[in-house]
Amino acid sequence: MKPSAFIVLLMLCAGLSGCVSDSTNPEVEENTQRYTFTADTLNRSADGGASFNLAENLQDGPMIFLWVSTGSHGCHDWTDALYAAAENGTLSNDSIVTIHRYPDFESRQSLHNVYGSQNNSTHPTSWPVVIPDDDTPVFDMDTQSLVVGKTVFEAFDYPLSPTLQIFNTHGDIVWTSDEYRPTQFSLNNVVEILQGVDDANTLD
Repeated sequence: MKPSAFIVLLMLCAGLSGCVSDSTNPEVEENTQRYTFTADTLNRSADGGASFNLAENLQDGPMIFLWVSTGSHGCHDWTDALYAAAENGTLSNDSIVTIHRYPDFESRQSLHNVYGSQNNSTHPTSWPVVIPDDDTPVFDMDTQSLVVGKTVFEAFDYPLSPTLQIFNTHGDIVWTSDEYRPTQFSLNNVVEILQGVDDANTLD
């Protein structure tokens, strides 16, 4: 292979990495420190109020975080798959949160246009849509003390979009996937892992 062609191939691979990954890691991941925050929502009836607090919501059970941008086809497909699962009762709306990954670059109105309205949005949600930003305070889950100098995005490992994270009720991220597009297998995997975490919480 000519050197110039090899360099082009490396550049293409680098550009695709992290954006279209189909890797799924089913192993438990536990942070040494657990975090919580309070951030604005789209303030619809599905959001349960104008703000969302992670620690408070985890008291009701483990949760799926779906980190999204407005223009990502993978985010759209995952939203549609989770929406269908909530509609048919496979998942509960109470166990899903959509969280905006790039609020500095995408407006709240564009977020609403894509995910906010069950009647008018292109990829509607029936669960909370949360909008943190770089100024959203982050707190230690256990001590409730302010974590200085850490953004929400850093606290949760700078997720790409789409990224799915499953939290147990203690605030640990127990599973992460950056699979770009959902398949029936990957959706079943999410449901099974969430159920397994829920069962483990019941036994605690």
